[in-house]
Amino acid sequence: MKRILYSIFMIMTVNTINAQEKNVDKVQWSVAAMLPPASGQSVQPGVAGPVAGISNNVMIVAGGANFPAAMPWNGGVKNYKQDIYIFRKDEKGNVLPGIVSRQTLPQPLAYSASVSTSTGLIYAGGENDHGPTDKVTQLTCDATGHIDFTTLPSLPVALTNLSGAYYQHTLYVAGGESVNGPSAKFFSLDLSTQGAAWQTLADIPVAVSHAVVAIQDGGVYLIGGRRKNSNGISDIFNTTYHYDLHTKVWTLKDPLPYPVSAGTGLAVGDHEILFCSGDKGEVFSKVEVLNAAIITATDSIKKETLTNEKKALLNAHPGFTKEVWLYNTTTGRWKAINALTMEGPVTTTAFLWNGVIMIPSGEIKAGVRTPVIISGTLFFN
Repeated sequence: MKRILYSIFMIMTVNTINAQEKNVDKVQWSVAAMLPPASGQSVQPGVAGPVAGISNNVMIVAGGANFPAAMPWNGGVKNYKQDIYIFRKDEKGNVLPGIVSRQTLPQPLAYSASVSTSTGLIYAGGENDHGPTDKVTQLTCDATGHIDFTTLPSLPVALTNLSGAYYQHTLYVAGGESVNGPSAKFFSLDLSTQGAAWQTLADIPVAVSHAVVAIQDGGVYLIGGRRKNSNGISDIFNTTYHYDLHTKVWTLKDPLPYPVSAGTGLAVGDHEILFCSGDKGEVFSKVEVLNAAIITATDSIKKETLTNEKKALLNAHPGFTKEVWLYNTTTGRWKAINALTMEGPVTTTAFLWNGVIMIPSGEIKAGVRTPVIISGTLFFN
């Protein structure tokens, strides 16, 4: 009789735990706000690779890059920004129109790893006109909108297009691109220990940039991304890698249904990771092949034909995928959920603000940015 009662008790306990688990059922996507024009601007085109996240319940979007004069294939030059935009919510939870801070980032910057922490918004690495940087900075915004910058230990190597996440007072950054090419490096910094230095962890199984990194169930997940090879042609990955924080070993998990890079993602619910948009490479890969052919072409007419073909591809860019996927760390499987209802942004950061997903600005077509800030309200079953 005791055994029967014990079995019933265990079944009820498991069912109760399962009933309490939060699994995402759907996401309601909407436009939360727009980036306001910067000082001296009448129109805000948006930026790719902004510093973005939360500090003291204030949303910060800063820096980033765009092409203000012309598309790069028409001679346009990338312009790196240092403007800071501040957003707050009203008492109903609606995002109020953003304001342009009188302060700026210490230097123009884009494509860093932005990570919201309990002590502020940390951004690591990135690039500007001088190339990749190893600088790591914590940004904090107070109730008046005043921003303080705290310099943290520099990365062991200058990196751009790297990915990061925060867990139990520790900052993790992975992959990216150095002056020598794509990186397989994986580093951590204990933010709770004064004077702590970056620790070098086990290399990622592949060198990769433009990946998504999220931490869920005590493990680090690195998803998708790409690796530019010496011939100028990139491999785009559909891989899901898991780093066990206890065994300190990387393992390969269930892949995404297609290769994709530069998407956004974050941990949601109790056992899930959301992956949003991304570049499947349909145009990107063709352009890389054409670039390689242009470099090796010796005939001027052939070179011009290839160049015009490349421009036509880029001008007709269809935009990036709107698909959204959920990875369940318990089942180890991906599943599709409802897609974005607006253009899919890449090269930006997704994060939670009071439990709501925020995806600010980013690139929506080759060379084209958006000022739109997307919000995603999570519904759980």
